[in-house]
Amino acid sequence: MAGKPAVGQAFQWYREGEFARALEAARRLLEVDPSDVNALHVAGLATARLGDAAGGLALIERALAAAPASVPLWLSRGKVLLDAGREDEAREAFAKAAALDPAGYNAHLELGLLDAKRSRPRDAARSLLRAWRSRHDDVFAQRELFELLRAHPREFAAAPPAPRAPVARPRITLVICSIDPVKFEAAKRSFARAFGDWEYELLGIHDARSLAEAYNRALRACRGEIVVFSHDDVDVLSADLGGALARAFERADVVGVVGSARLAGPAWGWAGREPARGRIVQPALQGEGLELLVFGAPCAIEPGLEALDGVFLAARRDQALSLAFDEEAFDGFHLYDLDFTYRAARQGLRVAVTPEILLHHHSHGSFDARWSPYANRFVAKFPALASSPKPDFVPQRLAFATSGEAAAFSSRLDALCREGEA
Repeated sequence: MAGKPAVGQAFQWYREGEFARALEAARRLLEVDPSDVNALHVAGLATARLGDAAGGLALIERALAAAPASVPLWLSRGKVLLDAGREDEAREAFAKAAALDPAGYNAHLELGLLDAKRSRPRDAARSLLRAWRSRHDDVFAQRELFELLRAHPREFAAAPPAPRAPVARPRITLVICSIDPVKFEAAKRSFARAFGDWEYELLGIHDARSLAEAYNRALRACRGEIVVFSHDDVDVLSADLGGALARAFERADVVGVVGSARLAGPAWGWAGREPARGRIVQPALQGEGLELLVFGAPCAIEPGLEALDGVFLAARRDQALSLAFDEEAFDGFHLYDLDFTYRAARQGLRVAVTPEILLHHHSHGSFDARWSPYANRFVAKFPALASSPKPDFVPQRLAFATSGEAAAFSSRLDALCREGEA
């Protein structure tokens, strides 16, 4: 027990760049116990950083002989080898660490960075995706992966494997509230393209007193087993919308395109970056063009969310009728979505986003004077959610000139995801 604080101090000195002090502390520990794995570890790292790579590796090898399943030791061996220019051996060490800890972050990140450096973009992308999926709030692996996908479009140009056919073809109703005939017709055409030969019912509501009122009215009138509620200023960029919804509802009860696994206030993004999920295309915040916003590592339909954005919501009709939108509290056009999806999650329904559906939303959400009263009502209804937004919530934004380019990039990401699941 007495040696442990000294080991911790030695590692601290190493992290602070005081390699000589770290090495001296480790040597004192090794005089007491030559087999101290932690002391051997920090001594090896410090020795290598002081210019003796061979000596550092020898110390790490001694530690590995005693602890061959230690992921940190294999990672350190790889880093020392990499610094010594022995890339093949370094990659073997990182691969060993990844095999020992398949869900770990660091080994996959190191493999991805090394393979990218060695012009192996597909291998690098697979590893970076694994690293990102192990830490949804990670920015570094995500950024490196996206740079690879953009820099090597031909390497990732193959169409993603076709999703499997859904188990069933449920009846679908699409509900669009709109007071703008031009927007309504444009949305109608976009959904028709996306549904293709999938039969669906369209309900246009043009006299809504609120979105909650309109959606409740639609639920009472529609015939679909699954009901989709969409804003009128969207384009559906993905194909096979019916199949995507059917597959999503095999694993979920309420489905959207962006949301959060944890709600911490009257906006789904207030819980920060880590629980956010989904993808969507929006106008650029500055200048011309568009941005693809990516939240989390959206490779699969993920149940377990607490909130979804109302730009696109889908639910089972019977469950939605029972739950109902709260048209008394939310008698306007804000917070109806968070209220509905949060209550659904609290009642045990499986709330999820699906990466198979990509939308181009032609506007940004706004927290304006019209939003604030409904935010106050929401917090009054759910007092435990009173909070302030987390400052780290900045989604990954990728600039594109056209929605087609954004969709093509998203398709390459989908291909990589499905390749990893195959």
